[in-house]
Amino acid sequence: MCRCLDQTPAGLLKWSVMQMAFLMSASASLEGATKEIEDTEVAVCYGLAHNMLLRYTGAAQALADRRQSLAEPPSKAEDKQHVYKLIMEFELAVHIKDAGCQHAVLQRCREAPNFSAESMLKLAYFSKAALNSNPDVTRLALQAALQLLLSKGHAVPHDQVAQTLRTLLELSPTDEDKIKLYQQAKELLAGLPGSAYPDRELQWLVSTCWNRGAHQAKFLRCEAAERYMRLALGLLEHCHSLSGRKQMMVDELNKVVQRRAGQAETSAPSTSSPKERKRKRDEEAEVKTSISLAALKEAPE
Repeated sequence: MCRCLDQTPAGLLKWSVMQMAFLMSASASLEGATKEIEDTEVAVCYGLAHNMLLRYTGAAQALADRRQSLAEPPSKAEDKQHVYKLIMEFELAVHIKDAGCQHAVLQRCREAPNFSAESMLKLAYFSKAALNSNPDVTRLALQAALQLLLSKGHAVPHDQVAQTLRTLLELSPTDEDKIKLYQQAKELLAGLPGSAYPDRELQWLVSTCWNRGAHQAKFLRCEAAERYMRLALGLLEHCHSLSGRKQMMVDELNKVVQRRAGQAETSAPSTSSPKERKRKRDEEAEVKTSISLAALKEAPE
């Protein structure tokens, strides 16, 4: 009898109201934790939030089962509630510093069909701003947000794409990660109309990429320097406001290429005289200085 009543419009409404109540209770508990001072009280608030989210999950599953038996699709309100629930689960995992849970929730967010780029960016910046944040999780959320932004086709919000790329580059810990992102930016720009990407952000991409290469050259890491500098020149093709720098950049790149060739030669057993070796060291210092002085100024923040 009760099962039949649950499958009536009134029964479905009851389950819908229940899951909304659990969701609002979880939200209130998370909000309450920010206002408490004692660690024990904060822990109680987080425990209540966790419990309410579990009860929401049970109610949502019961409602989904009943809708399925009636061949009814979920309502738009229920889709929004599910997204909100995932966001709260992630925020709770960040608050309690559970990296494993953060990764698991982030994966569920990526798999959720109605989870938007804007919601993913919300997770990324919440993680980034958190005390003792997990940089790996923040970067994963930003990467997922970037993919969602780029999937919008003609409606791609270029300002958001640019800001997301900038943040990813700032958070990338290794040169290999940075180079991949600059390469991704170069490929992205190749497929965009000329004025789509913000010029200020183009200047930032070119200048930071070039300066990173100049930094590598300063310490005679010529292979990495060449990779950065070639990428910077590729990015420069889309940045008309810095086109006057091109010849200087080409000249400096050529010096790095020559220096790299010289390093390959000197790695072999040396048969040159001390005087010749001193001359090469002097040339090396000259290249190092000119590259450093030629570094572009970064675009203002």
